[in-house]
Amino acid sequence: MDDMRIALKESLEKQWRLEQNRKKQISAIAHDFKTPLTVLKGNMDLIRTSCGLDEDCKEYVEDAQASIKQMEGYINQLLEVSRAEKGYLLYKQELELNSVIDDVTSLLIRIASEKEVSISIEKKEKDIFIDADRILIERLINNIISNAIDFTNSKGIIKIGISKTEEDAIISITDSGPGFSLNALNHGAEQFYMDDSSRGRKNHYGLGLFIAESIVNGHNGTMCLSNDEITKGAKVTIKIPLSKK
Repeated sequence: MDDMRIALKESLEKQWRLEQNRKKQISAIAHDFKTPLTVLKGNMDLIRTSCGLDEDCKEYVEDAQASIKQMEGYINQLLEVSRAEKGYLLYKQELELNSVIDDVTSLLIRIASEKEVSISIEKKEKDIFIDADRILIERLINNIISNAIDFTNSKGIIKIGISKTEEDAIISITDSGPGFSLNALNHGAEQFYMDDSSRGRKNHYGLGLFIAESIVNGHNGTMCLSNDEITKGAKVTIKIPLSKK
């Protein structure tokens, strides 16, 4: 039995080391990709503006530029996942949640309006203070609302609710899109989760909710996925502890 326990321990330690090496390699490769992509992007810009291209060639260059932008997005997501796996280094300060959400949504409201999607904010409490990293909280809210915009059809609605209990600040973001499938409700925040049956069609690599939950967990909070009874769309509810000051 002792030999079996030792062998099992060694096997688990080996698997852990291999997994850590895999994560480091993915992060390093993603970083290495950024330099040639930057060069390629710069050269494409020069070709488009300085080489006297005809209209057909301009279209080819524009297609290439769009693909480069898409690749940059994938690489940035991989780097973000790498940071999430390691655990974010938080620079906490006392934040008033209502004002943070106002700042984030000011730009997103304009983006949504181009799609004829309306965003409404319901503030049930004033002066909701949390101890949090402002950049990460802004990224978290921006990520979820941007996803809601993507999955909400024209003339649709997105509702943002802000409230608090005795212990937690609560943010709820609800859309009128297709909602989460049953499988996504159980696994949607897992890394690289894909779900072709509903909202997963647009998020091919399943990273957005994984990153969001990593940020929430880093603030000792919780994130819950559900479907709204009224809109039938997706609802993401986030709880973050209130400031103790």
